[in-house]
Amino acid sequence: MLRKIDKNLLILLAGLLLGVGLGFIIPKIQRGTQPIIHAQSFQIFDDSLGFVAVDFTLESLSGDTVQLADMQGRPVIVNFWATWCGPCELEMPLIQEFFVRYSPELEVLAINFEETIGDIQPFTDELGLTFPVLLDPEGRIAELYQVRGFPTTFFIDREGIVQGVYLGTLSKSVLEGYLAKIGVGE
Repeated sequence: MLRKIDKNLLILLAGLLLGVGLGFIIPKIQRGTQPIIHAQSFQIFDDSLGFVAVDFTLESLSGDTVQLADMQGRPVIVNFWATWCGPCELEMPLIQEFFVRYSPELEVLAINFEETIGDIQPFTDELGLTFPVLLDPEGRIAELYQVRGFPTTFFIDREGIVQGVYLGTLSKSVLEGYLAKIGVGE
C-alpha cells in the first residue's frame, strides 16, 4: 500500500511541476485572444496587441525616479531581465548598440527582476550599459505586465501603444523589425 501511495504522490508532484513550468513559460491570454508562440523564436503573436502600455514608476539604478508616462511621444523598449539570465546577458550589448544609435529618439527601460543593487551594478558596469536600468525588487511591474520568462521585451510606440512583445533573446534582425513597427530606423 505504501508503494501505491508513493507512486500516486510522485505522479501528482510531476503533474504539478509540469503545470507550474508551463504557467511560467506561456504568457497569459490578453483580452480573450489566444497568443501563439512560434517554437523556434519564442516570438509572441497576439491579436490583442495595440493596447495602451500600463504606466509605472520605478527607481533607477542611479537613484532617479522614472515614469513610463514621461516617455510619451517617443518610442520605448521595455526589457524585463535579470543578471542570472544568460539570454538576457547575451542580448544586452545589442540593445545598448541600438540605444546609442537611435538616442535620443529611442528610450530603453531595462527593468531588473527582484535583484539588489549589489548584484545589478557590477553586471551593468561590465557590459557598459548607459540606458536606464530600473529596479523592480518585488517583481510588481513584471507581474503587472504578465512576464512569464526572461528576457521579455515590449515595444511601445510614440502614442504609448504596445506594438510588439518578444519572449527570448533578441537578434539584430528581430530587433530591427520591432523597431520599425514603433517607427524607429525607418
